[in-house]
Amino acid sequence: MENSLEDNTFLKIINMKPNIFITLSENVITKNL
Repeated sequence: MENSLEDNTFLKIINMKPNIFITLSENVITKNL
């Protein structure tokens, strides 16, 4: 049960990472401009 929960959380984090990375990149680009 615990392993399944950890796997699900890990998958959620992986799925969220691209969005977080894009948001951070946009913020950096905006600040540089």
